[in-house]
Amino acid sequence: MNLLNLIGDFSAFIGTILLSAGLLRSEEQIKDEETTYYDGNPFKIKSSIKSQPYYRAGFRFLIIGFSINSATSISKIMGFYNDLIKEILLSVSILIFGFLLIQWFERLGENKHRVYKQELINENFFARLKQIYLEVQDNILGGDKTETDFEIYKNNVISDLDNRKNFLQDNYFSDVSLLIENLKKSKSFESFQVYVEAFLKSNKIIN
Repeated sequence: MNLLNLIGDFSAFIGTILLSAGLLRSEEQIKDEETTYYDGNPFKIKSSIKSQPYYRAGFRFLIIGFSINSATSISKIMGFYNDLIKEILLSVSILIFGFLLIQWFERLGENKHRVYKQELINENFFARLKQIYLEVQDNILGGDKTETDFEIYKNNVISDLDNRKNFLQDNYFSDVSLLIENLKKSKSFESFQVYVEAFLKSNKIIN
């Protein structure tokens, strides 16, 4: 019977840990995941952020309950039932392990989110650059753009890319900075296209 109780306690413990991995999120995660490109629902974001302390408290109490019950079950199996000191030490050990495990899962989820967020930023940057490449092609084919039109377009694109580069990974930052410097030197849509095309090909975005 004690063994069955212990199995039940461990099952509840594992369920608690797995549940915490999905519910416990940082404030940064909540804002990123619940905000759209056209802003988000501020009430939902605020509510989700406020709910996190209650989730954490709930999981802590579940772990406390598990640690006490499992310590009692283990003490009966191991033959030191009613030895209060040993039961307390065992209970505290399980409790600390449970807290550390939940914290580890939370940090793991946060790190995964940051990696995914960075990948999304990189993808959006290259998608924007590919869009610029196609826009420049259209302007070249159209043949009706003046030098003034080119300068306006060039300045707008450079300003856009300059703002976006600050959010890129370090390994892209220097290459994009060099691209921007080259784009500043361009005197026409044709030379502008050459620099953009070379950058996209070097990163295997286009063939």
